[in-house]
Amino acid sequence: MQDAAAWIEAYSIECSRYRARISPRACRQHQVVDPEACRGCPRATETDPGRGMDERYGRARGGEA
Repeated sequence: MQDAAAWIEAYSIECSRYRARISPRACRQHQVVDPEACRGCPRATETDPGRGMDERYGRARGGEA
């Protein structure tokens, strides 16, 4: 089993938005939830931020699902 601190050091991403180290998965989730806040980030990878979004989440944000 890998030490948690070693995993964080090896795989985490420095997020300029949150000024913290986050996992790659959290980075992608932040891009989906609020793409404008992540615009211009060199780590922005989501070309279609709404892809795979749960339709209930879209309705909750006022979108059409």
